[in-house]
Amino acid sequence: MGSGGIDMRRNILVLALGLFWVACGGGGSNNDVLQTDAGMDFTIDKGLKDLASEIRDAKEEAVFPDADGLENQKQEDTQEERVWEDEGEASSPDFQSDVEDVGDVEVGLDSKDAFVCQEDDLPCTRVYVSDKGECVTEIVSGFCLIDSQCYFALQPSPFDQCLFCVPEVSQTEFVPYQGLVCDDGDPCTAPDRCGSDGVCYSFGQTDCNDLNPCTIDYCKQGEGCQHVPYESECDDNDACTYNDHCVQGRCTGLKVPCASNNPCITAYCDHALGCVFAYNQEPCDDGDECTVNDTCSMGTCKGVPRDCDDHDPCTDDSCLPDHGCYHTYHY
Repeated sequence: MGSGGIDMRRNILVLALGLFWVACGGGGSNNDVLQTDAGMDFTIDKGLKDLASEIRDAKEEAVFPDADGLENQKQEDTQEERVWEDEGEASSPDFQSDVEDVGDVEVGLDSKDAFVCQEDDLPCTRVYVSDKGECVTEIVSGFCLIDSQCYFALQPSPFDQCLFCVPEVSQTEFVPYQGLVCDDGDPCTAPDRCGSDGVCYSFGQTDCNDLNPCTIDYCKQGEGCQHVPYESECDDNDACTYNDHCVQGRCTGLKVPCASNNPCITAYCDHALGCVFAYNQEPCDDGDECTVNDTCSMGTCKGVPRDCDDHDPCTDDSCLPDHGCYHTYHY
């Protein structure tokens, strides 16, 4: 029932009680005034007849809603109660958590067009509103988002040398790079390779051989290869040395003498072959006074015959090897 109808019936009931009170000789002067909730004053000293007349007139002036009006009023009251319930929910913490104040406009999940998602300031993500009115974070193609950090394709993990960002496989987890060369932290193991589980494994021992016959080679745990000199005979693989010995970690020997007593043969040492003797074409002296312009040829010093003709018809010209040209007079 509407509040207007209830108030009117309450006023009539008050008037009836007032009438009963007067009829029973209720106390008070003839000038007492009875005031109803509706704001209507009734003067008691007019007597029972006048009071009854005023009650009748007030009843006639009152407007009571019909049955349809009562039903409509009931629906309006119910709707008002629902509005107050909705407003109560709107003020609850749970509801406020779904509403965001963006500038001077308050928007919520029920208004997709006006809804604004908060950006995460990450270069590898895109934030947008879905068809369901929800904020969705999408990772950009070619990137990974791992532990709130952006990584580009094939960028290694800062914590594991065998893990990489491979967007084609996963954009939210690092992926093992099997077979990649790595370092397991042990200088005495090699080669090291990444396994399928992202762990660096060793597949052998480090080769510490420095190819120096004058050192003892080994690998010291935690330090790596060690090369200790020692004294002994050795071979420096140099054909130009002999009697080789290790001296302070180095193999050295005496120089092989390569010499030739023939001026037309040059002697030198080849480190792979040793002493080498080769013909030359250098100027030379064959020791013969009867030759000139001596030159080495095929390992031999040779010259051309000396011309001893003095153009004197009175002399006989000849040449002696140890003397040279000789001229004898004749008669």
